[in-house]
Amino acid sequence: MEAPGRIWSVCLVVLALAACATPRGGVAARGELLRDTVDAPSLAGNRLGDPARREALVYLPPGYATSSRRYPVLYVLHGFDAPLQAFETGRLPIRAIMDSLAAAGRARPMIVVVPDARNAYGGAFYTNSPVAGKWEDFVVRDLVAHVDRRYRTRPRAASRGIGGHSMGGYGALRLAARHPDVFGAVYAASPCCFGPRVMDDLGPHHRGWPEVLALRDRAGIARAGFYPRLMLGMATALSPANEPPFVDLPFRRGADGALVRAEPAYSRWTAQSPSALVAEHAAGFRRLRGIRFDVGVSDGFTHILPNLRELSAALDSAGVRHTFQPYPGDHVSGLAPRFASEVIPFFSTALER
Repeated sequence: MEAPGRIWSVCLVVLALAACATPRGGVAARGELLRDTVDAPSLAGNRLGDPARREALVYLPPGYATSSRRYPVLYVLHGFDAPLQAFETGRLPIRAIMDSLAAAGRARPMIVVVPDARNAYGGAFYTNSPVAGKWEDFVVRDLVAHVDRRYRTRPRAASRGIGGHSMGGYGALRLAARHPDVFGAVYAASPCCFGPRVMDDLGPHHRGWPEVLALRDRAGIARAGFYPRLMLGMATALSPANEPPFVDLPFRRGADGALVRAEPAYSRWTAQSPSALVAEHAAGFRRLRGIRFDVGVSDGFTHILPNLRELSAALDSAGVRHTFQPYPGDHVSGLAPRFASEVIPFFSTALER
């Protein structure tokens, strides 16, 4: 549920942009926001029973229908359990923001694509999982091929960007580094939930673990709160298993009832530090045209800020140019304003036309 103050902050940003963008005596040109359906063979046969056809929002810029022009594409990966409605009329109304920036001359026209990556647990962190399906392959292969086939894109890495928030920020960083032949630039907003520091927020002290450990069936999972489902979603990516609920968890109850580490799941959860990500994919990072990431300094996920400091230092050591910008805000309060003032202008400059 969104706090009223946050809803008003988004509305004020959009209204301010619209006021600046609308010409006197006229109405600013509007793009079109479509709901498309994408065949997803990469997700077929997943153990959670999720469909192998996925919805995606597609924003087409003003003038698309009346021109033969080809456009760069920005792929936006949403956070854990975030509905597509958030990008229509909710927290991040893409058409209003994109139209306003284009009319004000603050961003060049581009296509924006937001795939629905929610699953039975809420999300799988855009990784290939034997449980949740091959979400990395879905984005990199199924989705990109569908968009290039159906819309007038510039079908090359230099004209494709990938960005995301929270779970989507993690996915964007990882996919860009692993697939610089597909994506040319990346912006990760508050990338969440990887590396040893994640236990600062989701360690055995967290109130969600008792509920996770008590889950026994699909109905219980469907009724579970945000954090228990987040933990299950992380586990499908990091520590999948063969039996329902198809995950190994990093904690179990000891003889005295207290939570203790459970291996090998705990080590799998904490293995991919920011430094390890750069060490493994330095060549991929170097091939990108632009790399940017940020975080609100008051983010409730306290592991994100030190993670990004480590990531920035590792990229510096590897000689990879990038921009890291902490800003005043929490995990969601700055999302719409920064999407308008930072994310879209970044891709407008970084992507080739």
